[in-house]
Amino acid sequence: LYILLMFISNNCTIYSFKGTLPDNVDSISIPPIVNGTSDYKIVNILNEDIIERLTNENILQIVDLELADSRLDILIEAINDLPNVYEYQDGSYEKVKQWKLETVVKLTWYDLNKNKIISEKIIKEWAMYNNIGQDISNDGIDNDNDGFLDAEDSDEFGLPREGAMRIISSEISDKIMEKIKTTW
Repeated sequence: LYILLMFISNNCTIYSFKGTLPDNVDSISIPPIVNGTSDYKIVNILNEDIIERLTNENILQIVDLELADSRLDILIEAINDLPNVYEYQDGSYEKVKQWKLETVVKLTWYDLNKNKIISEKIIKEWAMYNNIGQDISNDGIDNDNDGFLDAEDSDEFGLPREGAMRIISSEISDKIMEKIKTTW
């Protein structure tokens, strides 16, 4: 029984995420994000977040395109500020009190060695923010709908719209890492 447990234990501890990636893909190149919108801030936030996550996870080596086995193209297709909560002002006029920032990103992961698409995916994410120019760490709303409010939530800080962009970027980066680990 002891030998059997040691055998099972040793086999289970060797597992890694590399086993879920295509055999010929050890590296990735990430060209500049293509922005199909007029909003430039989300590009920088998303680019930094994705590079940081890939570096920290250390699943694929990030290299220049000439040396890469794969390429991840990212296109920001849309970013929309949609009214989410209204309030009446002066008894007759509606005023937007809370906005929902929605972002649509298209990802295409290419196998450069086999000259084919590994996977394509559309990711839609959102976050809420108040119209008032206060710090979102004390705006009284759950900006990312994760059950944590303001100071309880580590990603709720800064200017409202930029904070919403950071939340969206974090969610998109999480989904990219999850998809790379499971080969989409």
